[in-house]
Amino acid sequence: DLNVYVVPVAGGPSRSITAANKATDTGPVYSPDGKTIAYRAMTRPGFEADRYGIQLYDRASGKTRALAESWDRSVESIAWTPDAKAMLVVANEAARQKVFRVNAETGTVQTVIDDGYSVGVEILQPAPESAGRSQDGANPPLQIVYGKDSLVAPLELWTARIDGSAARQITHFNDERMKLAQVSQPAEFHFEGALGEKVQAWILKPVGYQEGKKYPLAFVIHGGPQGAIEDHFHYRWNLQAFAGAGYGVVAVNFHGSTGFGQAFTDSISGDWGGKPFEDLMKGLDHAIANYSWIDPDRVGALGASYGGWMINWINGHTNRFQCLVNHDGGFDEYANYFTTEELWFPEWEFKGTPWANPEL
Repeated sequence: DLNVYVVPVAGGPSRSITAANKATDTGPVYSPDGKTIAYRAMTRPGFEADRYGIQLYDRASGKTRALAESWDRSVESIAWTPDAKAMLVVANEAARQKVFRVNAETGTVQTVIDDGYSVGVEILQPAPESAGRSQDGANPPLQIVYGKDSLVAPLELWTARIDGSAARQITHFNDERMKLAQVSQPAEFHFEGALGEKVQAWILKPVGYQEGKKYPLAFVIHGGPQGAIEDHFHYRWNLQAFAGAGYGVVAVNFHGSTGFGQAFTDSISGDWGGKPFEDLMKGLDHAIANYSWIDPDRVGALGASYGGWMINWINGHTNRFQCLVNHDGGFDEYANYFTTEELWFPEWEFKGTPWANPEL
């Protein structure tokens, strides 16, 4: 239970404005007019991968209301517009981290930045010397600044107009380093996975790809388990590292992955080896059937954390892989329960304690 507190600047006792919610509340941001505090809130205690919705606390009345309740995305950060009529929020959607504009009154959601992996949006006010009207009589457009990366480019700062137009990169910290590297252009495909539902996956050809040749495949499985492989230049399990070493790459965002709706995320709890395993096998089948350059006799699967757990599960359920790599994956979740203080995690994921659910 994480609460949001108001603390008087002049001193005095603090006061929680979220005590009624027993789940996590975090990330409070005052509106520019000082009338409202926006914050992110979960609804289910003990579940770290619950959806973060937007809550608005009215300072005058002390009342709180939910905003954009029907929008099935989990909010990562909030930034108010200067007129306090809307917020720019960052949220995961369809294997990308995007920027959205949310109307503070109606909860209407519009997409602002929809490519790559965006973080840390800030709204820039015009400098004092440029305030007022331009020569054509128009007010200077508000700008936003944000970090953005992708599967082919490390994180840099970008700026754009507040509606997402005229986006441009403003830092180039990694340009010289990236000139030394060769990257593979990623593509994505969709297939029918468990429950007949659509599942997304990434695919990369090996660097130096030549038409007509067969290539080995690195089948990368993400951890979490509630996580995703996104359009993101990850500092650890970077898909380009495998492509640069001469492997094709396939990475499936199986049931349990984030950014495809909360029900999709929830579906892995209590079913670690069920729907996710089915999605992984069907995704690999789809890739082999549709990309003739993949050598089906040279496929290795690898993953970390839950991805490593799935490697162990794969090892006991199929012999279709020529190589399996498990990095810090769990082996015996029953025993693991007695070695961690994070009891809320296994109790949620496996629907209770080991003695209450021995079959799990």
